[in-house]
Amino acid sequence: MTMRRIDWTILCGLALSLAMSAILSGLPAPVPLAESYRCRGISGGEQYALTLTIATLGGGYSVKWSDMGQTLYAGWAVRHGDALAAVFGDRAGRIAISSYAISAGRLVGSWMDGSGETQTETCLTGNPA
Repeated sequence: MTMRRIDWTILCGLALSLAMSAILSGLPAPVPLAESYRCRGISGGEQYALTLTIATLGGGYSVKWSDMGQTLYAGWAVRHGDALAAVFGDRAGRIAISSYAISAGRLVGSWMDGSGETQTETCLTGNPA
């Protein structure tokens, strides 16, 4: 009798495992993040262009925005599906947050610092003109 219970439990576990694998295999794979993006936006009425570098850090990412090799902002990000959220700051201690929609070769989102104004930003892989 004990043997039948174990067999039934194992069979149910295997069936559930196979069913979940079949369901999950039908989901599209998440779009991979690139290591570097060229970001453009407008802040304070002026256009800017910065390089965003993303590196895996445990279950999340480290992020840094730089111009001509000089890091201007650095922080951390987490991904949830096709969304990336980051918190970052500058050397003066000012903190900002951002949120992006991830698609192939592109991040589109918005960010906000302590001023309360929301800015938009588009980041592309490669070196857009």
